[in-house]
This record gives sequence, C-alpha cells and structure tokens, in this order.
Amino acid sequence: MKKRTFNMIEVVLAIGVVVVGMVSIMALFPIGANQLRDAAVDNYGSQAAEGMLNVFASHVRSSTANWTAFIGDSGTGNIVKSPAGGFNDADRDNFDEASATVLIFDPSIFRDGDYTHFKILRYRDVDNSDSFTAGDTVEFSAIALLWKKPIRLGDPDPAATGNITIPYDTGVVLNLEMSWPAELPYGARQKCYYRREVFNPN
Repeated sequence: MKKRTFNMIEVVLAIGVVVVGMVSIMALFPIGANQLRDAAVDNYGSQAAEGMLNVFASHVRSSTANWTAFIGDSGTGNIVKSPAGGFNDADRDNFDEASATVLIFDPSIFRDGDYTHFKILRYRDVDNSDSFTAGDTVEFSAIALLWKKPIRLGDPDPAATGNITIPYDTGVVLNLEMSWPAELPYGARQKCYYRREVFNPN
C-alpha cells in the first residue's frame, strides 16, 4: 500500500494556519503588558493616596500643636477648607516645582509652599542618597490636592431637620484627590478620590 504524502498546497495552507495563529497570540502580548502596567500604576496611585492620608492623619493627631497648626480650632489651619465653588483645573495644575520642598515626615511627598498642592514621587534610589535626585528613576508621579471639611452627621432626632456639624477642634474630614501621571495636563490624567475622618485625641 502506497503511503500518502502531503502536497505543496497542503503544506503552504498548514503553515499559513500556524502563522495566523502565532500572529494572533503575539498580538495579545502588548495588550496584556499595557493592562499589567495600568494595574501597577493604579496600585501605586491607591497606595500613594492612602499613604499620604495616613501620614497627615497621624501627624495632626500626634499633638495639640500639630492639630492647631494644620486643622485649627475653627478650621483656620494650614490645610485649606473646601472652596465654595470647588477647585478648578488651574488649582489642580498649580504645582510650583521651583519652590517645592520635601515633607520631613515622608521623603516621597513634595509640597510647593502650601499644604494644598503636593507632588508624590515613587522612585528607584539609584545613587543611594536616600532622597530624590536627577539620576533616580521615577516609577510613578502624581499631583495631589488636599483639603478639609467638617464632619456632618445626621441628627438622631426624627423631628429634627438637617445635620449636626462636628466642630473642627473635635474632628475633621481630610479629602484627597490624586491625579496621575503628573507630566500630563489635568484633563488627561487618571484620577481617584479619597476621604478620611480624623478625630482629635488631645
């Protein structure tokens, strides 16, 4: 019995099917890499926002002097109140690199003279200087906007209308908007919003 062999047309078709399959699989690699990168950046953003709120919450609660300086008994402290009309895009892009200084309690957070606008950098400390320098590799950069609001609670009295406002010397809501990457204009950045209630233990 004569053994049947593949002819040239069958071989070309088989190679074509294999090539189409391989090209389709290879086309998925960039998509997967982009999704992995975006997930890592989102994770950086969440960690940075949570870390920054934790840093400020811990700092303002650490002493009466810090609470007064940052929150103020009547809300007059360094962290600004939410403006009546909210912040605009110019506020969110208003970070002055020239006047930026690192926060003494977190070397990855920079402020530009006030306690509203911040820049957060996650970087690889290439030169082992324990601070950010031009030679370091930036892995994540974001602009953060921090502001405070009073804590408002629903009145437990069924006959009452409105809310109960907790005074600033007792507690405060710290609000944080994080947008990244910092190099892009505000409208093109990814954004997340966080809030944390902080009570004065002193």
